[in-house]
Amino acid sequence: MNSFVSKQIISTQTIGEQLGKVREGAGLSLDSLSKFLRIKRVYLEAIESGSYAELPGEIYCLEFIKRYATALRMDPEKASRLYRAERKTIQPHEQAWRLFTNPRVARPNARWIGRIAAFSVVLAFSWYAVLFGKSVLGSPNLEVASPTEYSETQNSKVVISGTARGTRSILLNGESVPMEQDGSFLETLSLAPGYHVLRITALGRAGKENTVYRAVLVQRRAPKGLVVNNNL
Repeated sequence: MNSFVSKQIISTQTIGEQLGKVREGAGLSLDSLSKFLRIKRVYLEAIESGSYAELPGEIYCLEFIKRYATALRMDPEKASRLYRAERKTIQPHEQAWRLFTNPRVARPNARWIGRIAAFSVVLAFSWYAVLFGKSVLGSPNLEVASPTEYSETQNSKVVISGTARGTRSILLNGESVPMEQDGSFLETLSLAPGYHVLRITALGRAGKENTVYRAVLVQRRAPKGLVVNNNL
């Protein structure tokens, strides 16, 4: 190799630029320096251009720079310190760029998002199946508002009303009763004086049924003008 004078490292430039200028000042080519250092030319070019990502690793990069500086009779320790300082300012930008451009970084999150979404779908389907099973496959819900369980009246007309849910039809003593869309029903019966048992049945969509009973006593009215003497 040609002899040259040792030079101090200029701190206003990157370490690669400084090494390249000293090499050119000494009249050395990259090919000759590559053979002398036994370092591939592409690695020396990457050092001079600051393309450290093209080097095989951080340890190799630091070792190559120290050997490069030693061959040019520069301070290898100072060169390594400048390289570390330079990397501290570059690495945050490189990491941010990798997070933006490297799809592998986002894959774990994407997998978890996919799993959570799938679990949510399964949970929602299970909950819907439970509600559907209760409303369709379960027994219908029947609430009779009138008459009460046991009632007495002198009126021959008795109103039967209530609400049914999960029901396809309402039967009153075996006869169909009109039912509104909200499940409510209303029917009026004319009953003769005496004791009557009303059977109200809600038929579910799956064939199940719910039946309640109401007992009604229709009292016979006393004839008008008839005076009952309780003293006899």
